[in-house]
Amino acid sequence: MRILLFGASGFIGGQLAANLLADSRIAALICPQRQKLSHDLSLAENDRLQRPVIDFNQIPANLFNADKKLSSIDWLLLCLGTHSGHAGSYQQVDLGYTVKAATLAREAGIKNCLLVSSTLASAKSLSPYLRCKGQAEQALVALNFDRLGIFQPGPLTGRPALRWSEKLGTPLLSLAAKLSGGIRSPFAPVAGEQVANAMARQVLNPDFNGVKRFSTADMVRF
Repeated sequence: MRILLFGASGFIGGQLAANLLADSRIAALICPQRQKLSHDLSLAENDRLQRPVIDFNQIPANLFNADKKLSSIDWLLLCLGTHSGHAGSYQQVDLGYTVKAATLAREAGIKNCLLVSSTLASAKSLSPYLRCKGQAEQALVALNFDRLGIFQPGPLTGRPALRWSEKLGTPLLSLAAKLSGGIRSPFAPVAGEQVANAMARQVLNPDFNGVKRFSTADMVRF
């Protein structure tokens, strides 16, 4: 099985990459990156791991020329995201890069895709972050993948260096979740490792066709 993973240097993407490389069914894991990293503690060297350096603003010229076998990819995994706090960054990364990669991959014949989105994502949201996530979801649904799994986790826990917003917000959101449905609440926190594990399970043993959205409750039930 050959996998194309965008966002392997991130919190969820790095754990997902490690999970996949631990399984012998993965013949190749291609993780495009914006610059050559001198070291990467999350991913040990592996002869099945490819990390082409590309310009994310020019994905066609860089990615498709780098790998002529792209059409044989079994899954496209999109874990791109930024938490810079700037609406323009969300527009560029969470929406722009994500949709561009998905569109080009679909044109190349890739049939299966998993996307990391967010709870409460909506193209009509007043939040720039949630609005970009919702718009990305809409765009990918329109591409008509045979399988499109949209993962909508609540607030993420387990990050080695918590951001100040996570330190302040996670306890409050945990309380809100307890008061509004527990694990099924959109405010229920979920460990990044659980999100990555749930995605890896779907890559290795998919249990759906068409479009399926995975909530926090779906990710923690195993």
